[in-house]
Amino acid sequence: MRWTVIAGIFISLFLAGSASAETRAMLVGAFDYDNSFGIPDLKGPKNDIEAIAALLKKRGVKDVRIYLDSLDPQHKATRQNILDGFRKLAEDAAKGDFIYIHMSGHGSRQLDMNNDERDGLDEIFLPSDIGKPEAGANQVPNALVDDEIGEIVAGLRRKGADVWFVLDSCHSGSGMRDASSFSLSRNVTPDVFGIDTSVRSGSQKRDTEAFDAPVAQSGEMGNYLAFYAARSTEVAREIDFSKGAAKGDEGWYGLFTSVLLRRLEQNPDLSYRQLFQALLSDINNDPELGQMGMQTPSWEGNLIDAAVFGGEMSTGVHRFLVNGDEIEGGLIQGIRPGTLVGLMDGDLTKHTFLGFAQVEEAEPRVAYLRPVAESCQPTSQDLCEAEGNLPESARFGEIVARPMDMIIRFSPVLDFKTGAPMASDAPVAELVRSTLQEVTERAGIAGEQAEGTYDVQVLLDGKTLWFGPQAHIEQEPAGLSFKLEEPYPENRQKLSSVLLRILKAELFAKAMDSMETEPSLLSEAPIEIEASLSSSDIRVLAPPGRKVSAKRECRAAYRKMDPSKAAPLQSGQDLKQCDMLQFTAQGKFEDALDLNRIHIDAQYCIHPKYELVDGSDRKKPVGAPTVVCSDCPPNNQYSAGYDRVYFIASKVRRNTESFNLEGQIENCFGEEDGSRGADTKGLFGKTLKAISDKSLGSRSGFSFDDAATDVWVKTYRWRTLPRSIAFTLGN
Repeated sequence: MRWTVIAGIFISLFLAGSASAETRAMLVGAFDYDNSFGIPDLKGPKNDIEAIAALLKKRGVKDVRIYLDSLDPQHKATRQNILDGFRKLAEDAAKGDFIYIHMSGHGSRQLDMNNDERDGLDEIFLPSDIGKPEAGANQVPNALVDDEIGEIVAGLRRKGADVWFVLDSCHSGSGMRDASSFSLSRNVTPDVFGIDTSVRSGSQKRDTEAFDAPVAQSGEMGNYLAFYAARSTEVAREIDFSKGAAKGDEGWYGLFTSVLLRRLEQNPDLSYRQLFQALLSDINNDPELGQMGMQTPSWEGNLIDAAVFGGEMSTGVHRFLVNGDEIEGGLIQGIRPGTLVGLMDGDLTKHTFLGFAQVEEAEPRVAYLRPVAESCQPTSQDLCEAEGNLPESARFGEIVARPMDMIIRFSPVLDFKTGAPMASDAPVAELVRSTLQEVTERAGIAGEQAEGTYDVQVLLDGKTLWFGPQAHIEQEPAGLSFKLEEPYPENRQKLSSVLLRILKAELFAKAMDSMETEPSLLSEAPIEIEASLSSSDIRVLAPPGRKVSAKRECRAAYRKMDPSKAAPLQSGQDLKQCDMLQFTAQGKFEDALDLNRIHIDAQYCIHPKYELVDGSDRKKPVGAPTVVCSDCPPNNQYSAGYDRVYFIASKVRRNTESFNLEGQIENCFGEEDGSRGADTKGLFGKTLKAISDKSLGSRSGFSFDDAATDVWVKTYRWRTLPRSIAFTLGN
C-alpha cells in the first residue's frame, strides 16, 4: 500500500520556521457502516480517535478537528464532512504549520479510472456513508480515493505546512481470516462491492512528471511523512485488549494506533525513524498484543529523521532491531565483521547500554553478534574475546565503533593543460592535501592522495579545481568544480564540504562496485532492469554560447521526442543535454523485492529512489524519468561529467522495515556549498564507511534460498558531454 502524496520534483529538505506557526490536527474515525451488503462495523476507530485527541491535548495542541461516527451529523465520518474538514484545514494552514492527520476505518480497492495506477487499482478509504456500486460500475460510491488524499496532502504542503499522515486501514485483497474472536480486520475485499479486479489494466501513460510537475523552490513546499498500518499484501487489524472483559467496544483499538499511542506516551522525544522502528518491534515482539507477525507497517516521506512533533530536522541516532544474536542490519548499512554494537532495551528515551556485542558474521542485510567487554577495540583483522552472554532484554543496537580499511584515493593536484602534478609545497596543493587530511580524520572515512591509481582526479584550471573519476572530457573540464578565492586558506571550510561530499559518494560507489554480480546459469538475477534512452534532437538545442533556459530547452526537446524510437542505454554511453532516461523493473519471481535506485551524478550528489516491486506480473517505472543535463536548471549550472546509477534489489522480509535507503545516504542538501555541513560523525559516515566486505566478491549471484546472497546489484554508467563537444560530434 503506497498512497501517492508527493508533489513536485524538487522538495525542500528543511522544515520551514515561523514565529506564528501552529500545530493542527484532523482525526477521522469511520466505524458505523451499512451492513446490508456485507460491510461489517468496526469497534476500534472511536477509541483510536478519542485517545489520539487526548494525547494531542496533553501536548498542547488546540486546533484538533474530529470527524467520528458517534458525533453530530456535521461531524460524522462521511465523505462530504471529511472533504469539508480538509478544505477548512487547508484554508487555515500557513507556512511553518505542522499538520497531523490520522484516519482509522475500513480500506479497500477499486478499478483505476484515470489510468494513473500501474497495477490498475486505486486504493480507497471507506467513509461511513459508502454505498454499493451499480452492477459493472467498479467504483464505490462516496469512497475517498488515494488520488484525492494525495492532492489534499500536496495542497497542505503547498501552503508551506509540514504534514504527518497516519493511515490505520488497509487495502489488501488477501482475504485473510480473523485470527480470533478478539481480532478484526480493517479490510473489505473488492468482491464485496461486486468489483471484478481481473479486468484491471495497469497504466501505460508516459510519466511526464520530470517536465510538467510544478517545481517547489526551497522554502515554498512543506515536508511530509506517511505511516501506513500494513503493507499491500497484509490486512490491518484491530484487537480487543481487554480480551472480552471490557463493556461494549471499550477495549477495542487499531493494533497500529495502539502501539503508536503507547510509544508516544512513553517516549515523547524520538525521531520518526526511532518511533517507526519501535512500532515495528512492538508489533513483532510484544506478547501482550497476541498478533506477532500479523502486519508490517511501512513509511514514506522526507521527515523520517526529524523529531516527532518537534519541527526541527535531526539526523537522530540510527538504531537497529535486535532479536537474540541477530541484528537487523548488515553490510549494506555498514555493519561488517568487527563492528562494536551497544545493546539497549525498548525504552528509546534512555541512552544507557545493557551490554556490548561485536559483529561476528555479516550478510548484506543481517549480522550476527557475540558478547564482548565494553573495552573492545574493533579492528579489521581480529575479533575481541567473547565475554559473558547477550542480554535477553536487548531490543535495539546502536553502532559504537567500526573497523576501517577502505581508502578513497585522490590524485595530486594536476595542471589541466599539461597533466603534470603541482609541486607539493604550492599553495593550492597544500590546501587540498591538508584539507583532505582534516576531513578524513573528522569523518572517519579513509582518504589519501596517491600517484598512479586513484578514484578521484583533481585538476587545476586557472583558479578552479575540478574533481571527477576523470575531471575532463576531451579538452573540456568536467565534474564537480570549486572556484578558489584568495587568500587560499580562506577556502578551507567550503572545500571541506566539497571533499566530504566526494568521500561519501565514492565510498558508496566503492561498496556497490564490490557487490555487483553477473548472473550465472546456476543463479538467475531476481529482477530485470531496463534502461531506455530517448535522445534529444541536437537541432532543438541552443548552440554553445547562447543563453537559454535549460528547463524550457528540454521541454521543447521533449515535445519532439518519439517514444517509439527509444533505445536501450548502453553502459558507458555518451549522452548530451536533454536526453531522457527511463528505468523500469520487473521481478522474475512471485516474491516481492525492495528496489533502490541510487544515482551518483557528476557533481557527486547521491540521489536514492525506492520502489517496491511486488511480484512479476508487470513492469513498473523506477522513479520519474531522468533528464540528462550538461547545463542544469535552475541556473544553467554546468554539470558535464561522469554519472553512475546503482540498482540494489533485495527480497522483502516479512515483519521487518522496508529496505529503503531514502533519507539515509543523501549527501547534497541544497546549501550554497552543496553539503549538509561538516557533521562528519553523522549517519552517513557511520553507516557506509565499511560497507564493502571483499568476501562478497566471491558470491555466485542472487539466491532466494541463501540468505547470505539476498542482495543483487546492477550498475549503469554514462558520460554527460559538454555542450561544445556534443555539437562538435553532432550527437
